[in-house]
Parts: sequence; C-alpha cells; structure tokens
Amino acid sequence: MAVRSTAWMRFRLRLEEWKESFLLTLRPWAGKIGWALLIIQLVLALYALAAYYPQGMRHYQAGFDWFYKYPVHVPPCWAVKKKAQPVRLSLQNVKPVVKTKTMNISYGNIRYVFKYYTLSYNKSFIYKGDALPSDSAMLLGLTIPGGKKILQAKIHIDLLRPDGTDFVFLDQTIPVSQYGNKSVITIRIGGATFNKTLIIHGRPVQVPVKMPYPISKYPIVATGPLSLGQIAQTLGKSMEKVFGTNPFKTDRPVPAGQALFAEVTPNGTVVPLKGRYTFRLSLMYLINETAMTPAQAREIESRGSLNFYFIAYPNCYGLAGTDTLARPVGLGLLLGLPYAFLLGFLVTFTSTFIGAIYGSFAGYWKDIRGEVMMRIADIFLSLPFLPILIVISYVYKVTMLSLAGLMILLFWAGPVIVVRSMALQISEQVYVEAAKAVGAKTSRIVFRHVFPQVFPYTLAIAVLSIPGIIVAEASLSLLGLGDPTAPTWGKLLQLAYDEHAVQNGWWWMYIFPGLALVIFSATFLLIGRAVEPLVAPKLQR
Repeated sequence: MAVRSTAWMRFRLRLEEWKESFLLTLRPWAGKIGWALLIIQLVLALYALAAYYPQGMRHYQAGFDWFYKYPVHVPPCWAVKKKAQPVRLSLQNVKPVVKTKTMNISYGNIRYVFKYYTLSYNKSFIYKGDALPSDSAMLLGLTIPGGKKILQAKIHIDLLRPDGTDFVFLDQTIPVSQYGNKSVITIRIGGATFNKTLIIHGRPVQVPVKMPYPISKYPIVATGPLSLGQIAQTLGKSMEKVFGTNPFKTDRPVPAGQALFAEVTPNGTVVPLKGRYTFRLSLMYLINETAMTPAQAREIESRGSLNFYFIAYPNCYGLAGTDTLARPVGLGLLLGLPYAFLLGFLVTFTSTFIGAIYGSFAGYWKDIRGEVMMRIADIFLSLPFLPILIVISYVYKVTMLSLAGLMILLFWAGPVIVVRSMALQISEQVYVEAAKAVGAKTSRIVFRHVFPQVFPYTLAIAVLSIPGIIVAEASLSLLGLGDPTAPTWGKLLQLAYDEHAVQNGWWWMYIFPGLALVIFSATFLLIGRAVEPLVAPKLQR
C-alpha cells in the first residue's frame, strides 16, 4: 500500500512539473500563437479523419466524379466580384409530349402499316448571372426501343436563347441498321467521368456512359454510330452565326462552354446574356407495325425515351477555388493535414529520441565503444539525405510509412553530437559516480540519470525538426516521387506545377498549399521558440 502511495505521489509531482512547463511555454507571445495554431490544426485534422477517411481520401485521389460536381480551375469566390449563376437541368421527371402518325402503304396485295413516333421535351430556365459560367457540360441518354425493328430514328436538340438565336446541338438521323439490337445510344458533350443508372419510365436502366466533362476542356464524345464531327460542326456553325468564329476551333471571343450564355456588344465586349433559355429536344423514330403484335407495338411505344442532363458551372468556388481536376483546393488542404501530422510526428520524435538515446550511451562510454559509435553517427551525418531520398523514391515505389522509415534512418544522427557533449558532462556528476559505485547497470544509469537531463533539449529538437520533415516530403512530391496514394500538400504543388498554374494565372492552386506549409511549419517553430526556456533556464530571466 505504501509502494502504491509513493508511486502515486511521484506521478502527481510529475504532472505538476509538466503543468508548470506547459504554463512556462505560454508566457511568450510565440507560445500563445503557436499553441493556438496547433490546437486549430489538430481539430481540423481530427475532423478530416472522422469525415473523409478512408473513402473520402480514395475518392479525392481517384477523382471519378469531380467534374460533375464542381467547376474546373476557378478562383475562390471572395476574389471574384461578378459571379455566374450555376445551372443544373435534368429531364428525369419531365414527361414528353408524344405525337404519333400512322401511314398505310399498299404494295400490290401487301399492305404495310408504318407509325411515326415523336417525343418532344422542353425545359426552360432563367439565367440571372452577372458573369459567364466557367464552362458547360451535357449528357444525353437516348433510348431507342426495338433494335432492328426501328426503320429510322432522328434526334434534334437546340437551345433557344433570350435574344431569339438558336444554338443547335444535334440534328441528325441515326443509322439504326448499324446499331444492331442494342437499346441505348449515348451522346456526351464534353467527355465522361462515371457510370450512371437512368430511371426510364420508373425502371432503372444501366446506361453504358459516364457523366460529362466540361465542353471547353474536353472534346465532344459519343458512343454508338453517331458522327462526332457532325455534332461539333452543327453546334459550331450555330455559334459562328452569333460570334463570327467557331468556339470549338478557337477560344476567341469565348470558349465553347461559355458561348452558350454569351453575347457580343457593339464595341466587341463579351457579356452574359440574361433571360429565359429553353432546351428543346425531340426524338423521332419510324416503326413497321405490320410484322408486330399489338403487345410488341405498345412495348416499343412505352420504352422510347430521352434523358438529358445539362450543367453550367459557376465561375468561382468556396474559399480556396478548385484545381484542374475540379477538386476543391480547400478539401485537398484538409485531407493533407493528417498526413502532415503523421509524417512530422512519427519521423521527428522517433528519429530524435533514437539519436538522443544513442548519444547518451556514446557520452557515457568514454572508451573505444563511444568513439566507434560517434564515427558511425558521423557517417550518417555526412550522407546527403535529399539526393538519397530522391534516388530511392525513384527506384522503388514508396508509401507514406516506407518514406517515414527511410527518413528516420537518415535523420536519427542529427542530435547525437550535442547530446553526447551533454552526456559527457552529466556522467561526471556525483550522483552518477555514486550509482556506479553501488553497481548499477549501465542501462539504468543512462535512462535514470543521463537521459532525463537531456530530455528537454531532445524535445526542443524534435519540435523544431518537424518543418524540415514536411518540406522534405513536399520536395519529393513536387518531383513526383512521393506516395501516389496520399493527398499531401506536396501533391497539390506537383499538380500546380504540372498544369502550369503560374503561367496560366491560377494562383490559388499554389498559393494555398504553400501557405499551408508555411503555417504548419511556423506553428512548430513558434512552439520551439517557447520551449527554449525549458532547455536554457537563463532565458527565463
């Protein structure tokens, strides 16, 4: 019972010492700011882990549907004065106007019955934005029932603008005979990102297409027997009548994705055209009812449909904008924060304490053992760590944990020299000599009398070494040699470099990741500055 009471008293005294040490670091302004920044970043890191890991991290790295959700390389909204109006349209719940026309044709004694089906859709919206959208995208899912039983099919899509001009997206006869027995044709104005199940007449139909990329960034894509050149030519000619040039061939006066909402003033200025826009879509197909039962005819009539999605992207997003993959930069900063803490804490504290323990033994042993240990440490200190990291990362595929292990292997010798010099002085103290005299083991003397004396210095070194570790990882990632599965801040800088963000004026793609590195590094530099009085008590005066 007495032993437990003594242990408890020692623990309480140690807690009091830690409390006094912490309060001591809060005295200077550097400590107050540093601890406040650390708490804020720890809260954000815990939120990122709880809200986004691991699915959110994989989703961010894969980027399979970001183009459908967010605009591409747009600045933060606080930096934009005039904002565009985002538009999202769908014909998912719009019922078509169905018109039929029956024709009876006799050829000799044979009588043929043909029926024309026309499915018409109209969808309107009012554009009130003060700026042009950053881009637009469109997805068309076209269901033509019956396969080879369809004799002819035609699709027409146009956009009626407030000034009366008409942009024709598509006006084309579909060669159904080449299409076989398949039942779905898909047109994607602007590429694709992920598979989508469309609800057609209350039934889920898996459409073998993906959601759209922006028109200006990617070419028009289609599946099936449709002529891609004709799609681009049709829309380009409609726009050429308004702007004088084909936006698919040149970005002047505006890219194709913005041209849908633009008008050119008499003085040549491009401004947004406000007012009511109407998408008009129609699907026409001809069937031969002569060789069909009434039930088959009704099934074909019920299955024909047209599914349409249109997106006009805003010209800004959030507080940090988006990158060239349409991913929010702010989300990338948030997801990279746990990796910064993981790599910084794991590498610095592990390598620093390994070096401190190693230096304590090297200082305690004053014979040949200490000299051999110091020569080994000198070899590691002379190694050019960054070139070695670059070579190993280039030859082998590194992960975050393997990179951390490699950094520990290269950085552990950093505090050895200073810790050894302190251990040499401590080993000459009377209480150390007394411990030797009573036959205490070397490990007990080092861990009980030497290492506790160098621990405050070791802690200060660990805190001050964290920024160097994070910058080293960012350097590797900037060169494309980091962990490809980890969304670190260095990866954001690598993307900005690869996409020529500086030349293109996309400042938010490199300013915010760089600012995150600066703030994270400054946090531990300020805390390290506040910890100095613990290492050198004279600084308290």
